[in-house]
Amino acid sequence: DGGGVLLEPSFCPITKRPIKVPTFCIVDGHTYEKSAIENWVKEHGSSPMTYQPVTQQHLTSAKSLAMQAQSMVANTEQDAQDDAEAAALVETLLASEAKELAGVPIQLRKLRKAAAATLRNSAKAAAGGGAVLRDATNKKGGGQ
Repeated sequence: DGGGVLLEPSFCPITKRPIKVPTFCIVDGHTYEKSAIENWVKEHGSSPMTYQPVTQQHLTSAKSLAMQAQSMVANTEQDAQDDAEAAALVETLLASEAKELAGVPIQLRKLRKAAAATLRNSAKAAAGGGAVLRDATNKKGGGQ
């Protein structure tokens, strides 16, 4: 039954028709009908929306983009779970007041630095998602 959700069709900015084979342009952030954007890029070498330079490598299927987004969400959820487990472990260790825990502050500083580095890398990966998509597109079909 589809859960009672009725989705409106997306229209291609080039053809002005409903999109059948969605293709995402990582340069301008718009989704187009695959054949229309591929032809446009061949003829003009730019985005039809922003006129920024675009190549075939900047185009990716919406399915591939959705899979990457799902992967990022799963990784974020796992990171949050790992952070919660680490915090609980630290609380337990600090509450035990054992002498062998004298080095905990040093280890905590190391963990804090590692966590900060991980956050910076995650932020860079999220901000540079286009590069990831370009790489994936290039590997997938020779950039076509």
